[in-house]
Amino acid sequence: MTDSIAAQVAALPKEPTPELKQMWRQLFDKVPPGGMGIANTAAAMDEGARVFDGSLGGLGGCPFAPGATGNVVLEDLVYLCETKGFRTGIDLDRLIEVRAIPEAEMPAERLYGTLAKSGPPRTFDWRASVT
Repeated sequence: MTDSIAAQVAALPKEPTPELKQMWRQLFDKVPPGGMGIANTAAAMDEGARVFDGSLGGLGGCPFAPGATGNVVLEDLVYLCETKGFRTGIDLDRLIEVRAIPEAEMPAERLYGTLAKSGPPRTFDWRASVT
C-alpha cells in the first residue's frame, strides 16, 4: 500500500492526459492517523486531480477501508475547492443547514466536519472568483 494519496498522484505522468486529470478520488478519514482525508484531497488537487466525492457530515464509509471514520466531509470539501480557486456552485451556508435533516432523522449517527461548527469565515471572501 502506498504511503499517501499524494505519493500515488505524484507517481502519475507529469503531463497527464485529459482523462487522467479528471480522475476520480474517493478518500476517507482513516484511523490512524485520522482526519487526513481533506489533507489528502488537497494534495491530490495540487497534483492535478479534479474529481472528488464527499458526503454530508462525512456519513458513510467503505468496507475496504477498515477503521475509516467516514467519508471526506462534503462541507469541508466544498470550502477546500473554493479556497483553491475551483468554483463549486454550492451554497455552503445552505449545505450546512441541510445537516439538520440527518441529525434529526439519525440521532445515533455522528456527523463530522469543522465548518459545520464554526461556519465559513465571515471576515474575508473565501469563494473562488469567476474567471
